Amino acid sequence: MTSVDPPSEHGSEPAAARSTPSLPTSLDLDGDTVHPAVAKLHDLSRRERALIVTRLVLRIMITTTLLVLVYYVAPFDRDAGATEAWTLVLLGIGLVLLVAMIAWQTRLIVNADYPGLRAIEALAVTTPFYLIIFAATYFLIGRSDPGAFSEGLDRTGSLYFTITVFATVGFGDIAAKTQLARVVVMIQMILDLLILGIGLRLFLGAVKVGQRRRETRSGQESR
Repeated sequence: MTSVDPPSEHGSEPAAARSTPSLPTSLDLDGDTVHPAVAKLHDLSRRERALIVTRLVLRIMITTTLLVLVYYVAPFDRDAGATEAWTLVLLGIGLVLLVAMIAWQTRLIVNADYPGLRAIEALAVTTPFYLIIFAATYFLIGRSDPGAFSEGLDRTGSLYFTITVFATVGFGDIAAKTQLARVVVMIQMILDLLILGIGLRLFLGAVKVGQRRRETRSGQESR
């Protein structure tokens, strides 16, 4: 009886099978195998799209909650006698961190599998961070000079005033009285316009770049 030896690892294997690398795949919830780098969002199953959106919403909620929590528990109110120069230095540090966050989020959008969703997350995370920077600044100003505003500001009042300035509501119940407070309010007003204009345009531009990179990557992997 003749025994048949199993084919060697490279001897009888077709050349095409040896030379074609396997693409990474994932199994969606309906049992269809897709390539994450190739499949577009509308090509995914409804349940998989829901899973992606749910994760997005959860990340936004967790990040926003942590930012607000840090704002309320940070011990920066211990220095009630902070000078005007020190307050402006802290504001400058916060704005530098904001620019770094925008640059980082832009890079994440460009490299994301779904740039549009990533841009939504970036905007939803950057905006609370921006508002908290000014809320903390107003709170420090009010702590160092109780007459800086028309009424005393605690952390909630400072956040409320920041949002009214950002939304251009202008209720008039709280107003800046001192020179420092008015300067910071003017800075926020100017940055509000920049954030809404340049910031949105930057994120939208990153989405377009990310979509082109994704289409290029998909074309290369489909060859």
